[in-house]
Amino acid sequence: ETAVALSHMNRSTESLTLYRHLATQRPDDPRIRFNLAITCDARGLYPEALVHYEAVLRGAAPSPQNDTETIIQRMRSIRRYLNTTQSQAKRQ
Repeated sequence: ETAVALSHMNRSTESLTLYRHLATQRPDDPRIRFNLAITCDARGLYPEALVHYEAVLRGAAPSPQNDTETIIQRMRSIRRYLNTTQSQAKRQ
């Protein structure tokens, strides 16, 4: 709850730190992993976000908060973005 409150107060650095800590304490908690994925995603930490989205898909039953298809679509978008930016970096 504290991490969620920090996120809502635009204190994403602190919420990220707390979510990461919580994820080490309860790695199988899909709610924590989902919130961590969203926080990483919002901060542009895309590779880490993918790791946590994948963990949610492996361990969570679909719910209104973490709709499976929405997560899969977001993961595809992140992967496309990362592939594009990596390709552009190689050309330079």
